[in-house]
Amino acid sequence: MRAALIALVRGFSIETTVRTPNAAADCACFLAPGTRVYISMLPGQTYQQSAALAMQLARAGLTPVPHITARGLVNAQTMEDFIARVHGEAGVDKVLLLGGDRALPAGPFASAADLLSTGVLARHGVREIEVAAYPEGHPDIDAAQLATALQRKATLAHEQGLSLGVMTQFGFHPERIAAWTRQAQATHPGLAVAVGLAGPANVTTLLKYALRCGVAASVGMLGKQSGSVLRLLSEAGPEPVVQALAMQAVVAQALNITPARFARCHLFSFGGIERTARWARAVGEGRFELTGPDHHLSVGAA
Repeated sequence: MRAALIALVRGFSIETTVRTPNAAADCACFLAPGTRVYISMLPGQTYQQSAALAMQLARAGLTPVPHITARGLVNAQTMEDFIARVHGEAGVDKVLLLGGDRALPAGPFASAADLLSTGVLARHGVREIEVAAYPEGHPDIDAAQLATALQRKATLAHEQGLSLGVMTQFGFHPERIAAWTRQAQATHPGLAVAVGLAGPANVTTLLKYALRCGVAASVGMLGKQSGSVLRLLSEAGPEPVVQALAMQAVVAQALNITPARFARCHLFSFGGIERTARWARAVGEGRFELTGPDHHLSVGAA
């Protein structure tokens, strides 16, 4: 179990935003050199802001991975200019490609696949893309449509010589995450899956983001994970989800069956970069305990 936990969390990636004060400096203080830091694309944010933060992160010795939202692009030239700049000045060769939450596209791209089909990413030095996955379902798109969209993106990426991976939306239901991953990897052998996790944060904050991101169906799991009403009202961490995912790998090995395979975990730092990074580094470096009769993961004041 210890080995499975360390393997899952070591090599984690993390999220930040252009609205986080001193984002690059904080990341450099609390993250190991080379850590992948994803740059969210928030409403009202410009690609010039993303490019500036990408360059700051690169100068700090980190690996920036910008989000690109297809439905928010006014035209193809904006994307051409952005990718050319961040590849040339920040060494970006990987992006997270998203459709975006806009009801109507701002320009010619209605989906991530539409943008991918232009070839603009490959032309400007991108070699790897990740796309979003929704193990607990998407509030507006059914499972069959999501599967079809993933197949289209996989085909387009292959045609352009791009490596394709997926990043799951954060959730609190590890069984669904593992089941979705097994099914996706059976359909797409070798598919790299980064499992999204909500880092340690105030439960009120987690509820807010869960509702915003469409994972409200699994919010009830927070109560079970928190262990008491008092803790539920204060804070929650990713320990129960991480431990359950590690356990399924241990059980699969014991039974000689194929487990869900995760390339790494990706942490959404709703409780702040420092708090999230300290937690992840502690687990990845084995600085934790397995306590009680059920060997619960306990990170403590990492």
